[in-house]
Order: sequence, then C-alpha cells, then structure tokens
Amino acid sequence: VFTRAAAYANNKLSTQKSALPEVQVLNNLSWLKDVNLLDFLRTTGIHFRMNRYDFYELYKTRGCTIQLGGSDQWGNILSGVELINKAELGGASDAAPAKEKGFALTTPLLTTSTGEKFGKSAGNAVWLDKNLTSYLDFYQALLTLLPVEEISSVMQDHQSHPEHRIAQYVLAEEVTLMVQGEAGLNAARVATQVLFGTEYSTLKGDQIIESLSSDPRLVFCSEEEMFDTSLPNLVATHKLASSKSAARQLVQAGGLYLNNITQRDPQFRLTRDVLVDGKVAIVRAGKDKHLVLALH
Repeated sequence: VFTRAAAYANNKLSTQKSALPEVQVLNNLSWLKDVNLLDFLRTTGIHFRMNRYDFYELYKTRGCTIQLGGSDQWGNILSGVELINKAELGGASDAAPAKEKGFALTTPLLTTSTGEKFGKSAGNAVWLDKNLTSYLDFYQALLTLLPVEEISSVMQDHQSHPEHRIAQYVLAEEVTLMVQGEAGLNAARVATQVLFGTEYSTLKGDQIIESLSSDPRLVFCSEEEMFDTSLPNLVATHKLASSKSAARQLVQAGGLYLNNITQRDPQFRLTRDVLVDGKVAIVRAGKDKHLVLALH
C-alpha cells in the first residue's frame, strides 16, 4: 500500500522520488519490552507525559519530529510534543526549550453524510485490505492528492451537470488508484460496470469474477445448482431474498432482474446461453441489491 501511495504521490506532486523518505512500520514492543519501570519513571514519568512515549522514542531513534493524526487525538499528540521538548531540556522544568523539537499536526475527522465518524466501533471502517473492503466498496470513498485548481475545475463541471456525478467518479478513481494501484482501479471499474451498468456484452466472465473476488456478492455455483434450480430459489438460497416465497413475490412484482432484464417467470431456470460469457449471471433485486452467480 505504501509503495502504491508513494508512486501515486510522485505522479501528482512536484517532490522527487529520491526526496521521499522510506516508509517504516514499527511495533512499539521493540522498544518497550526492555524498559525497566524505575528507569522509565525517572526519565519519562517525571514529565507526566507518559501517554505519548512512542513519539519520544521515534524522535530519539528515527529522527521523527512530526506526528499526524485526527483532530480528536489533539490532546494525546500534544502530550508527545511536550514530552519531547521537556525531555530535551534534561530535567523536569516546565519551561519550553529555546527551539521546539517536536511538532503536532491534526486533520478534521472524515465523517459520513450524517456527521458520524468513520471507524471500527461505528462499523463503517474503510479498510486497506481488499478482503475487508472490496475494490468496489473502496471505490466509493475518501480523498485525493489532486491540485486544488484541478478539483475546482472538476467541481465546476460537476455543478453544471450534477446528474453525471463527475466529481464522484474522479474522487473514486483517484483514491482507488492511490491505495489499490492500477490493478485495483481496473477491478473496481469492471465491478462498477457489472453492478451499476446496463451493458455487459464487452465483459468476460473471468474478468467479472476477478473484479469481485473479495466481494460477498459473488457466489460460486456448481452446474447442477446453477441450471437445475429455479432462479427464485437461487435468489432465496443465497440471501438476495429472505425466503422462497419472498423471492416469488419479488418476481411477480417485476422486481427481479437477470442481466438487467426483468424476470417474471417464477419457474425460470438459468441456461448457459443466458449467462454473461457463458459463466456469470448478474441478478438484481429492486434498485440496488445484487447477487453475482458464477460457475465453478
């Protein structure tokens, strides 16, 4: 992820690659496991800033002078800055050193449209791991490194034609390219065409399967299950409908779609010739609930 993000930054920013420091991911156990409690209290505890010892350790051993975090962590981050600056005086004085040595930088929290914070506890975290947040779901989120001038231009176009969702597409493309790389972006584009497009003739079955490889909406079926089970029963079995009766009601109401075509026959069974590239069935219930069935 860091390698892909650095490559993305090099393409967007004026900073040369040689000037970007190597990203290091460290475990604080490597410096805490050998710390003696009495020594720790004597060197750090006297400053009453024990909460941010990790920042101080990275300052001493790695030359780290800036800590970046969300605005809700301002107090914690600032305590690390104070520990660094006080410890560098060599005593417990509250006077600030002549030249500050540690610095804090916070950013506003990213929130949902209702003002709710993104995170694990809220159950809406956006993960970097494609197995936790699929390429397609990731494609819907977050920020870019586009220049402000380009963002302004995009927003002008977007405001002129909001129905085209220009800004959303640019945002999705940029953040996915930054974190997931070119392969992840291509997979997200295909998945978007599969789930939200109307034309599948240019898609290959293997391409669809690869694009949704980490997405729970993709289900593999044997030939026996795929072709010997009615479509409403398949829908119920794989939880696109709550029950077989609910699936039949969905069909009767005209709310079940196969490859974007309404299916009204409650006894309809799939055949290879109706599958996309002979391998995949794209099933939709209502406007936005999807199930993608793929042959083993």
